[in-house]
Amino acid sequence: MNYVSTALLLIGIVFVIIRKTYRKSRFFILFASFLCCLAYLFFELNMINTVHDYYMMPFLPLLFIVITYGMICLMRLHRNLLPLTVVVCLFIAWLTFTTTKNRWTIDRSYINPNMFLYQADLKNAVPSDKQCIILNDESGFVFAYKIDKMGHIFKDDYLPAGWVKDMILRFGIRYMYSDSRKVDENPEVSQYIDSLIMQRGDIKVFSFKDLEP
Repeated sequence: MNYVSTALLLIGIVFVIIRKTYRKSRFFILFASFLCCLAYLFFELNMINTVHDYYMMPFLPLLFIVITYGMICLMRLHRNLLPLTVVVCLFIAWLTFTTTKNRWTIDRSYINPNMFLYQADLKNAVPSDKQCIILNDESGFVFAYKIDKMGHIFKDDYLPAGWVKDMILRFGIRYMYSDSRKVDENPEVSQYIDSLIMQRGDIKVFSFKDLEP
């Protein structure tokens, strides 16, 4: 919800109390549904935070029933309130759009935006059946999914040289996608790098040398 919807929700609750809507049989159906959602809330509470707030979506239909009820009650108070209610609805739509339109753009993502901009090139840089090292993917899967690769994914640019050698020898890792100069320009790591295959933005794709056990 947004701020205007919250105000209408409170208005709807006030009208439920004033008009004693809670005495009607249909209210008990709504209230029973709310209790089910509340039980669901406690069940999923450990998963709900700023990243997983979509777990709260089952509440939206119930909340907007009350919001709509508040709007209807306002319109029924006086005919002159109808234009005002329409304006409020349009304002809600505008406010919702303007406050959320930029939340999912690539520049606000926790994934490097160059991965989206150069997805096709990065995907085709390495054969899909080859395992790779992928750096700075906090999600643990988005980068690999977008470039159709498997391997070892790191959430940051902490990658000791010993790990690189171990992954080459034990798991047959042959390529690395890196946007971290802290890693690929580290002499202890670069000794295992054979060549730079591609660079798109700050993302570099490397191939590793063949190592003897």
